[in-house]
Amino acid sequence: MGLEQDRKIDRLRELEIIGYRLCYGLLQSERLAHEAAKELLLRLFRDSRIFAGAAAACEAKLLRREAAEVCRIYMSQAAVQ
Repeated sequence: MGLEQDRKIDRLRELEIIGYRLCYGLLQSERLAHEAAKELLLRLFRDSRIFAGAAAACEAKLLRREAAEVCRIYMSQAAVQ
């Protein structure tokens, strides 16, 4: 793994607990929050904005927006089941 990849993984580890808490707050289900948080981290990994060194407020907004989108998808899937 390259240095850039290691840096991304370290940054995602920092965001992991925050992402889970956001997902749990929206979904109120440990199982769904766990799955949604994994999807959130994958999305963030693919989105270079989170690694661009943006201001904390911009980063938090991006994290909340992505978490809300992922949770919306998981909520609609849970409603169908």
